[in-house]
Formats: sequence, C-alpha cells, structure tokens
Amino acid sequence: MTGAPDPAGFGPSARVDCVIENTLPKVWDIFVPVSLPDLFPKAKGPIPPVVDVQDQTGRWDEVGQTRTVVMGDGNTAREEITYSDPNGGRAAERMAEFAYTVSGFTGPFSWLVKSAHGRWVFTAQSSETQVVWTYGFRATTILTRPLVALLAATFWRAYMHDGLGHFKALAERG
Repeated sequence: MTGAPDPAGFGPSARVDCVIENTLPKVWDIFVPVSLPDLFPKAKGPIPPVVDVQDQTGRWDEVGQTRTVVMGDGNTAREEITYSDPNGGRAAERMAEFAYTVSGFTGPFSWLVKSAHGRWVFTAQSSETQVVWTYGFRATTILTRPLVALLAATFWRAYMHDGLGHFKALAERG
C-alpha cells in the first residue's frame, strides 16, 4: 500500500512502467529536478509539447509546492504536489512515491477535464529501480467522460510512454 490515492480512482486513467538501470536514491535525485520540456518535447496527437515551467521555486519535492506548466499551444495548467516521500513512508520496503494534482487548465482541455492526478511509485530492485506512473482524469461531466477515456487510452498513454522513456534515458545516464 502506498501513501497517495490511486489516480485510477478519479476516472479515466492510463499507466506506464519501466525498469531503470540505476539505484532508487539516484533515480529519485534525478526525478526531483527533472525538466518537463526535456521529458515532453514533442506533441502526441492533440496533446502539445511542454515548452516551459513557470512560478516554480526550489526543488520540486515538497507537498504544497505549485508551478504553471506551459504547453506548446500557449495553454497552461497548474500542478501541485500532494505527496512526496523519497522513502515511501516505509524505508524497509525500499520504495519512494510522488503524487500531484493538475488543475486550472486553459483552452479546449478545460472543457473536458476538471483535474488530473498523477502518481509515480519507485521500487528498488537490487541495483535497478522499477517505476510505475499512473495518471487519472476527473472529467467535467458524465458526457465528457467517454471522450476523456478515449484520450487517456490513446494519446495520453502514448505521451506518458514517451515521457517515461526520456526520463529512463536521463536516469540511466546518471
């Protein structure tokens, strides 16, 4: 059991995972300051790349911190850390966890989604780290939920897959 709620419980969701050839402490230290434009440099269908992050101060690892994510189409969203624990609350389990909420969407996405909830779980496996990233969407209405589910299952999962691939490459380079 982890400390943050499962994002799939919020509505339509997507999940990606990988194993990174690096230790959990090193993966965490690379994850915390990672640049979103480096993870999401390209669009995936209707989802634009991330081009900037604004209003962030310090390391991105304390509950309550917020920042504004700027997309390639000029639209923005607000991220807030809701859970951050480099030891997963149980150091003996050799895990770490990070969760956040995205809200305040501008542009067409605001018509579909009230909020999004992400969670990264890192589990040590000897000299490797398993990473599981889950993302759930709270649709604006019951009528938009099927479209959000379709977007999550197709474009958003592919966007996540690409982002996790970029993170894996960064984390394995150290």
